[in-house]
Amino acid sequence: MAVAKLIYVAPSSDYPMAVSGFGKRSVPGQGPRRTTDFEALPPVAAAVAAYIDRMPDGADVSIKGLSAQLPRGQASIGTALRELSRAGHLRRIRERVATEGASRWVTHTHFSRTAHDDEWWTAYVEGRDVNACPQEPRGEEADSGEPAAPEDPAPEDPAPEDPAPEDPVPDDPVSEDPVAPTAPAAPTAPPAPSEAYALLAELGLADSRMSLSAADCTALAPLAAEWLRRGSTRDLIIHALTAGLPPVVHSPRRIAEIRLTDKLPPVLPPRRPTIRMLECTICRVPGRAEALRGGECAACRGDRQPQHTPALRPETVRQYAEEARRAAKAPTPPAWGRIPQISGQRHELVLRGPFDGRPRQPQPPSQ
Repeated sequence: MAVAKLIYVAPSSDYPMAVSGFGKRSVPGQGPRRTTDFEALPPVAAAVAAYIDRMPDGADVSIKGLSAQLPRGQASIGTALRELSRAGHLRRIRERVATEGASRWVTHTHFSRTAHDDEWWTAYVEGRDVNACPQEPRGEEADSGEPAAPEDPAPEDPAPEDPAPEDPVPDDPVSEDPVAPTAPAAPTAPPAPSEAYALLAELGLADSRMSLSAADCTALAPLAAEWLRRGSTRDLIIHALTAGLPPVVHSPRRIAEIRLTDKLPPVLPPRRPTIRMLECTICRVPGRAEALRGGECAACRGDRQPQHTPALRPETVRQYAEEARRAAKAPTPPAWGRIPQISGQRHELVLRGPFDGRPRQPQPPSQ
């Protein structure tokens, strides 16, 4: 599809990274990239999605950051991000992160190459198994809202009323009993490769010296899967396999095997569950996943009107202003006073309570 001609430009390898919040996070368990990943989206949204898909984790995917990288304004980028959220490719998730003994809230933009429904994203935010969530139909069935009806079988020909002649003369005496040709079996789609296999297959795109064959990817997939199981990201694995290579690589499979084995990260200890909640893609209001359908709150979806604070009447404003002036002119006695007392060679400060008009007698110094 030719949507990339609208705004997509050849990106630089140095993507601007987010300082805190709004950094990109890739959803785990994604398959390899295909040319039909975003064909159901509008042209501008599809081009923005293709650009975000190629950005590393932690990159700045805010509206201002993307508008600075792409030849589109902030309004156009914001509309494209809202369309990605409604389609199920993007969600803004607020997480509580502990740093240096304190905790703070940061917002990350989680991106999925495959569109998912609200139930899948709810399970993802809550940390449940996303594979157990049934997916809603996408494509033509989702657009129509009804499953495609099977085609009606062709009606059978009615039996002829007149019987056939007893001795029919065949047109072709050679083939008196022809065999009906069998329809060719429909080709079955190959199973989708695993995430580890797809990572190794795309390794040659990061560095052409590490291009692997199909047999190499199949043999090394268990090692890469162990890295993913221990919490390593795709970018970390690609960096470990491509950093510090010699000028000429004669056996990329052997180098990848040695590095995947020798640099295997340790098993991380179990972590405390992270507190996460969704944010509205438009107004950034946090809320429960059930209330933010399509990544938008009810007010931004138009289900209900936003509640505005009623404006004060002019006479009420004047009354409040007059009370503030009277309070500013009235002398206010100090709530706590200090009475210096001299006893010998030391000074003692005796505190007294709230002012009641009668000063309290200082206590004698202790012996």
